[in-house]
Amino acid sequence: MATWIRAGRAVSRPPVRSIDGRVAIPTSNKPLVAIELIPDDRPQFHDSLKDRLLSPFLDSFNHDIVPPPPKKKVEIIKPKEYRLKTLLVFLFVIIVGGVTVVWLQYDRKMYQVEIAMKIVFSEDKRTFKIVDRENDTEDIRLKGKLGVTMPYLGLPKTCSDRDSKLHLSLLWRKYGQLDIKYSGHDISKDISCFRVSWTAVSDEYPLMDCYDLSGHWYGGAIIPNQLWPMDRQNHSLEPYLTGNMFDGEYGSVVERYWLSSKGISLTVDEDVPLSVSFDGDKLCLSAAYRDTPYRGHKPSLNYELCRGKDMLGVHRFTLANMTRFAAHVPAMSLFRYPAWSTWGRFGTNVTQADVVDLAETIKARGFRNSYLVLHDGWENRYGDLKFNAIKFPNATAMVDELRRIGFNLTLWIHPFVNTDSVEFHTGIVNDYYVKTSLDKLPGIVSWWRGKGCVRDFTNPAAAKWFYNSLERIVNENGVRIFRVAGGEIGWLPKKPMFYANLSNPDSFVEKYIALALKWGDQTQVSVGAHTQHLPLLMNIEGKQNNWGSQNGLKTIIPTVLTLGLHGYPYLSLQVGSSAIRNTANDSKVTIPPEELYVRWLGIAVFLPAFEFSTLPWQYNDSVVVIAKKLAKLHEDFVFPIVKRLAEHASVTGDPIIRPMWWTAQHDDRYAQVIDDQFMLGDDVIVAPSVNKGERRRDVYLTAGRWKSPEHAAIYTIKRGAWLRNYPVPLGSVPYFVREKPPKESKDFKYSLSND
Repeated sequence: MATWIRAGRAVSRPPVRSIDGRVAIPTSNKPLVAIELIPDDRPQFHDSLKDRLLSPFLDSFNHDIVPPPPKKKVEIIKPKEYRLKTLLVFLFVIIVGGVTVVWLQYDRKMYQVEIAMKIVFSEDKRTFKIVDRENDTEDIRLKGKLGVTMPYLGLPKTCSDRDSKLHLSLLWRKYGQLDIKYSGHDISKDISCFRVSWTAVSDEYPLMDCYDLSGHWYGGAIIPNQLWPMDRQNHSLEPYLTGNMFDGEYGSVVERYWLSSKGISLTVDEDVPLSVSFDGDKLCLSAAYRDTPYRGHKPSLNYELCRGKDMLGVHRFTLANMTRFAAHVPAMSLFRYPAWSTWGRFGTNVTQADVVDLAETIKARGFRNSYLVLHDGWENRYGDLKFNAIKFPNATAMVDELRRIGFNLTLWIHPFVNTDSVEFHTGIVNDYYVKTSLDKLPGIVSWWRGKGCVRDFTNPAAAKWFYNSLERIVNENGVRIFRVAGGEIGWLPKKPMFYANLSNPDSFVEKYIALALKWGDQTQVSVGAHTQHLPLLMNIEGKQNNWGSQNGLKTIIPTVLTLGLHGYPYLSLQVGSSAIRNTANDSKVTIPPEELYVRWLGIAVFLPAFEFSTLPWQYNDSVVVIAKKLAKLHEDFVFPIVKRLAEHASVTGDPIIRPMWWTAQHDDRYAQVIDDQFMLGDDVIVAPSVNKGERRRDVYLTAGRWKSPEHAAIYTIKRGAWLRNYPVPLGSVPYFVREKPPKESKDFKYSLSND
């Protein structure tokens, strides 16, 4: 039974109606108390007691009267109690705030790890820094972000000891495992190195790390728009392999090495399925198998970073640990006199009579020679490796006649076997060609002289087949020197499949050129990938007939400097004669304009070796006179220096042609960025003209005493200075030789110290 309680207030006493309906007049003036019945949730009383308590009220009052609201109770707080509560609240806020700050600082430290006091890595943002700290200042040498393609996967699991100062290992379960490890140092050179290694969990996301190109950067691959330093140029993400740079791929020489002016080197392991991009601001390294020529699953991205006291020191240390140097120097006969090529004069239409006539003409005009290159067009069909019997009816007699005149013949060779070659069927039957991974059939490729297959030099039987063909030429025709062309991965099937399991397809290049090297130390190549240890002459060819930076004249010096930095000191430059390539039957050859040709030659004669492709007498007598003067300069002045530096390079790997910063590496304002001057060793500065119509140019000299042999002037430079409007008439190349201060000198002297 429900229980009710009352609530009351004073009201006037109007007439009320009784329960039986009759009107009752109040008999008293006392206020009437209104009673409201509400449910009571309290413990119930006994019913009889409840009835006795409530019955008097129920009989006397009307249940419709509204009760008054309860009065508010006012609580009075004493002053001392108020101050105490305020103090407690204040202390509570201070304690909570302090705990929060400590927690945040602890959390930040948890996600920022230092390795060997040189690397700072943030686990939550994956930012990476190599820093130097001194006097409470922080100098950032290198900065980047790791795992760029990783979606947000939360914080990683730590797999290494949190207290370790030498090794950090983190795992993102859906992306991969990252290891950053201190890998050692050279105390005497003040160099320390660190390895960064990613191992993918799957191939869902490509691995990618990107670094800021702060300062200036050098190295990388040969590309069409070669610039110096490389942070001035752009290249989209491409598999980092030798390729066809005419189609926008990386070029004929690719090395996995980069150098920063801040004393940082970066080298990537050879077995990484590497793709690279750079845009002037960032250098990005990516590892992936999908949609690349690499083969495998779950890629890894492994590389080493070294920091040194200065750029030159870390370069020498890194190069010595990255590769072996050539055991000996190529034959000196390749360097003293110019080489001559049939290409610029005859193209693919060359004949036996043309070759002999060219040799006789060179000699009659009073030029010296190192060798003569029988370029494209000598084979019966591409891949036969036999002289065309119609064009060369007696190749053996031709080789003997050339030797009598004073020329050694060099034969241009390549790895292709065209479908119309008599040897093509032999390769198919014996499985001698590079296959495609898709159908495991010999891959038919289109190259600049038709369609055919590529010999698989990783197959010992196929390599022997090629070797036997060259040996037959040596034995039957007396040829002793070969120039190796082609072999870049970009000319192979898109997804090549080799006989041997190659983690890096560019290993194919070394196996190819090593075969031609078996016939002596005069072998020449135009392709390279981790082949610095082979004593070869690297030929720079394929430059276009223009003044600009699209594979033109302005790219020659940056190309030479980049190759030298990678450990290729023995360089030769082909002068003139750009071919129209990629058309099977097109033998057209264009020659550069006269001024461009002379400026081209002005660069070439200061290199270790050079080659006339376009002939001087294809122009006029004045060009012949200039060519003869510059060839004599190379013979008398350049060659003795090259001979000395070549021996030094075989021991140290130092380039013969050096950038301007080689002896002024902290000169970041000028020496680190100059791309139209270079040094021959440490004691010769060469400043050729590379601009159309230019007859004066500004020349930069580093600190020292420099003599101009051409003008018999001596310039004493205190800390780097410009010679403004220096004359560069056509046929003249400004060069300056370092001199020790003599006791007395009658030469005209300049003293410059301006910037």
